[in-house]
Amino acid sequence: MNSSHPRQWRTFEQRRTIRWSVVGVSIAIALTVGVVRSADVESTPSSPHDGSVAKAGPLYLGVSSCSAQPCHGDVGDIGEPGCEYTTWAHADPHSRAYDVLKSKLSRQIVQRLGFTKPATRVGLCLECHATYVPKSQRGERFLLSDGVGCESCHGPAEKWVKSHVGWSSRYDTEEIQKKKAELGMIDTDNLTVRLQLCASCHVSLGNREVNHDLIAAGHPRLLFEAASYHESLARHWPAEKGADLADLWLTGQVVVPEAALEMLAQRAEDESRPWPELAEYDCYACHHDLQDQRWRRQRSSAGMMPWNDFYTGQLSRLAKSAALPPKRSIANSLADLSRKMSTPVAERHAIATTARSVAEALPDWLDRIQRSHDESLTRDDVEALLEAVLEDDSDGSWDAALQRFLSGAILYQALREMGGSDPALAERLRKLGKRLVVPDGFDSPRTFEPPKTSND
Repeated sequence: MNSSHPRQWRTFEQRRTIRWSVVGVSIAIALTVGVVRSADVESTPSSPHDGSVAKAGPLYLGVSSCSAQPCHGDVGDIGEPGCEYTTWAHADPHSRAYDVLKSKLSRQIVQRLGFTKPATRVGLCLECHATYVPKSQRGERFLLSDGVGCESCHGPAEKWVKSHVGWSSRYDTEEIQKKKAELGMIDTDNLTVRLQLCASCHVSLGNREVNHDLIAAGHPRLLFEAASYHESLARHWPAEKGADLADLWLTGQVVVPEAALEMLAQRAEDESRPWPELAEYDCYACHHDLQDQRWRRQRSSAGMMPWNDFYTGQLSRLAKSAALPPKRSIANSLADLSRKMSTPVAERHAIATTARSVAEALPDWLDRIQRSHDESLTRDDVEALLEAVLEDDSDGSWDAALQRFLSGAILYQALREMGGSDPALAERLRKLGKRLVVPDGFDSPRTFEPPKTSND
């Protein structure tokens, strides 16, 4: 897909090779936990930065290596070229990720989980609240307190910090890609790679996990819609607009569920982890008032926990949509997985197998999607995707409705930026948004109900 900000799509096999190991670094604004462990001291990084087994790699030089005024620390307006560090430091919440660990809530969370150290020394927290790498890879000016800094997303700078200056004027896109790969600079122009990085913390993966224990201790649960998150940030890169914004959304709708399904598979196949993992289910299926509401009984049998469909409900809808190359096998497998997850005793090994099977099918489908829109999404494409998102309003949960609303808002914004507009679609979005309101004094959607059907 063409863009003023070049984006290169990896082939299926290339993505399978990098898969989620591409990160090699940790980003985001989320505490993380797998199983509470005794190794809670900062000097013992956990996977993938395990200091006890990691080979010495390139040095992480710290944010100060990028912040000089002639480099990325100019004093212009937020978002201007040359002001990347300035934008990050003054307007990007990732720069304050480490400071969050000093808050009262963070102190309460680690105490409730039984840690004896402050959150700023707990590896499970640092993996996503800092550039958490082995001490052997920390340069002289490296500081954990920089938070989620430049090298969290761009990779260790030792080999490329000097040579990358002027690449864009000396090399074409393909040559720059090769340079980045050779020198260990992560290719964040590639949307798939970028969103895998985001998802590794904002969705959870491996030991970077927000499970029910951590949520119960006070950590916010993770609901990540990639394009909406991008829109909320003060970008230090060219903003995605119109067709590019729709591209970002569409890539996220496949890459992010892939991470969620991989996390489910990891939780299910690792018998040392709690099972069933309650973070996989609809929070408000249990956490609600005790009124006898018919719609809850229609959604699941008494005593059964419905699987949270924030990530997969819309994926299933898109897999059946005429707006994209169809992949009904994905929709069928997700329906099967939902049934397995919603049984009285969810069989973990069968669930792990099904979840990973769907996750592994998604990169190939994304390739097909990208090839079908080789010249970029058109206005008709975006309108068709928006119709596909809004056509079925039978959301069984607040989370599913939230995903539809966030997606619809992004696509409608992209449509308007491409010169399109549809008052009827805008009105449907407004009505959906009203259903999602959280009343004053509550942190949950106390008044949410699905639309009534002819059977109600």
